[in-house]
Amino acid sequence: MVRIPDICRRTVLKSTSAAALGSIVGTAAGRENDHSSTEPPIASPPILAAHRGYRGLYPQNTIAAVQQAAYGGPRSHEYNTDMMECDLVPAGGKPWKGEDFEIVVFHDDKLDDLTDESGYVWENDVQTVLNAEIRDSGQTIPRLDEFVEATPDSIPLDIEWKAAGVSPDDDASESDVETWDPFTEQALEVLSHHENDVIIQSFQKAALQSVRNADSSIPIAYLLWDSIEDGLSVVRDLDAEYIQPPYNMIMNTPFFNEDYYLEDPDFAEIDLVETAHEEGRKVIPYTITTWHQAEKLVEAGVDGIIADYPGVLD
Repeated sequence: MVRIPDICRRTVLKSTSAAALGSIVGTAAGRENDHSSTEPPIASPPILAAHRGYRGLYPQNTIAAVQQAAYGGPRSHEYNTDMMECDLVPAGGKPWKGEDFEIVVFHDDKLDDLTDESGYVWENDVQTVLNAEIRDSGQTIPRLDEFVEATPDSIPLDIEWKAAGVSPDDDASESDVETWDPFTEQALEVLSHHENDVIIQSFQKAALQSVRNADSSIPIAYLLWDSIEDGLSVVRDLDAEYIQPPYNMIMNTPFFNEDYYLEDPDFAEIDLVETAHEEGRKVIPYTITTWHQAEKLVEAGVDGIIADYPGVLD
């Protein structure tokens, strides 16, 4: 089993240390689920999550990125980050078709843009994927087990279920929970052999439902995209502990409704932070690149940030 603390899933962060983060993210001691707590979170210092291992500085989602993100820069804490963020996709086969596959840490569906290989990750054999070089960095794509092994045990992992191995011409959909189940089963089995606390995140509701079905005590985070109202609806359906929106969804900042991924997004006038806190959830927006963004988001009350650089909260 993935590690789950013997506490309510609504327990709040007490500090930014990795040890304190363990009180809110998933750990291995089993417990009864408690969905009843709706008290607003206690104010606490924001956590800093290393987006793909601080992709702004290091070759993203690689062992070198993990090592540099953990140890590579001066901070006031033991490590250079409070949480390690990464992405998972299947390699070597399509899980939902019953094909053999291995889960690797990689962001894109295809190898073309980030490596010296091409094609869908799951349509390449595993060894080709593992040997693919990330943008002339000398670093290659790691297995999930290798990535977690390289991460200090006390640094929690914010892991995105990125793709279930479905191509556009396949007779399956990532919106089908069953499509994700073999992927979820293997990923959770790998994670169960490590001590790191975990949060599972995804843009795909079905992916998070698959995790809920497999182990309802694992904290999950829904990644919002183009609608605050629709995002909150999914969050409530799943009873997600975390909301991870784009940073331009946060009211009371200069960035609310700015162009970011979407042109003229026209988000509803909903205070996502206030709403989340009233419901006992935490808000960790993505993807922050400057200290100015970080400062204003923290002033607006976010519980953490997912950042490309390590210095934005210093």
